[in-house]
Amino acid sequence: MPRLTGFSPVAVPGPRAVPVLGATANMIGFFADPVGRMLSLHKTWGSEANGIVGVARDNPGMVCAFGAAWNQHVITRPEVFAHSSEVPIKAPTGSALARFNQVLPFKNGEEHKRRRRLMMPAFARDALAGYAPGIVDVATTVVSRWPLGPVVDVSALCRELTAAVTLRSLFGLNTLDGSDTFGHLVAGLLDALTSPLSIMLPLQIPGLPFHAAVSRAELVQQRLQQILDDKRRDGCQGNDVLSILLRAQGADGLSDDELLGEANGLFVAGYDTSAQTLMWTLFLLAQHPDILDAVYDELDAVLGPPGQSRAPVPDDADRLVLLNRVILESMRLLPAGPMLFMRECTMDTRLGDVALPAGATVVLSTLVTHRDPVLYPEPACFRPARWETLEPAPWEYLPFGAGARMCLGAAFAKQSLRLLLPVVLQRLRPSVVDGTVISRKVRGIALGAKAGLSMRLLPREARVPPRATVRGDIHELVTL
Repeated sequence: MPRLTGFSPVAVPGPRAVPVLGATANMIGFFADPVGRMLSLHKTWGSEANGIVGVARDNPGMVCAFGAAWNQHVITRPEVFAHSSEVPIKAPTGSALARFNQVLPFKNGEEHKRRRRLMMPAFARDALAGYAPGIVDVATTVVSRWPLGPVVDVSALCRELTAAVTLRSLFGLNTLDGSDTFGHLVAGLLDALTSPLSIMLPLQIPGLPFHAAVSRAELVQQRLQQILDDKRRDGCQGNDVLSILLRAQGADGLSDDELLGEANGLFVAGYDTSAQTLMWTLFLLAQHPDILDAVYDELDAVLGPPGQSRAPVPDDADRLVLLNRVILESMRLLPAGPMLFMRECTMDTRLGDVALPAGATVVLSTLVTHRDPVLYPEPACFRPARWETLEPAPWEYLPFGAGARMCLGAAFAKQSLRLLLPVVLQRLRPSVVDGTVISRKVRGIALGAKAGLSMRLLPREARVPPRATVRGDIHELVTL
């Protein structure tokens, strides 16, 4: 929690600070379970101060601004509410980990505009069309290997799938033979970096997860540098993101250090959030077999029945209407990013009647916004049909953020999901294991399942299994 010298405390609703430890303990508790804390803060104090709630009462150092109106207010005023350029853990100066932290989401002002402008061509319409065949090719191969019948962790399978797709699209790498370990390196880096021990003990001592994170970051950087060198030797002829960025690397382009950082950031953001969205979508469909059967009927009508079907292409999106609504509703109900990147006040300001000092942190919650019953009746229910007439404003539905800082890869992620989900469902029927425990875990920015997601993947033509009974805190998020 920042020190608020020279600023008088104001009446901010919220829980009392932890005795002796103070508001810092409240902040640690918040990040230990941001979803649970945001829901609790909104439910208990959200009606006070017009939706501005402190992580600790009467302490404006870190507040949640709940609701679409505050989303718009904060997002459209970057000169007052800048993206926080600080990361939870300070990386050693000059290390690969420090370089990986100096990426687009943590930049502001002209530097943010410069980097976004230089990276935009890799996510333009023509570029996206070029990635599509590779996405389908990789997905078809990976999904064909998924075992049908036994209990599997679908969370792990979805991460494997989206990692392979992202590596093909970003770097042109073929990982289907298991010869490239880049995905495993980054997954290990992410696990070590998001460990609670890394936050509590960010020390370079062997055996601690922070030491592992720093070491793994060096290995990731070495592999990325090798990929860069290989592409330059080959004349950067590929149609992957990195080749496009290298071909545009002029005098004012991204430096190699910037490319290394952004490449790692794009992979982490792309593979993890897409994996969680795909996993949650399969879970929701498995628990709503009537909707799943309607999706199968649509796939058969557009892509052909089993045994005669073809692979999906981007142009199918306009005809796969129900599938699109399913994805929209899944990202509303269980958004991969339950909160947006934190904002830091650049000056003394106000949110409604609450005064905030320069340096204060403002949290915007996608999860809470998507549960506004005024915008979304029966907000905890999975209702794809609501999207037949629903047209929310950007500030009311923001799985990829909104405004000038909307996720650069949003269009890529949407296209990937619209291609991956049909490939998966053309082959199999997802079924949750009865009695399985499904509880939440936020790793980095992504909302996942704490112990994975146990499912049986049945043949597409299998008899519809009984709806599973599940346990765990998933019931705090979804009405099943």
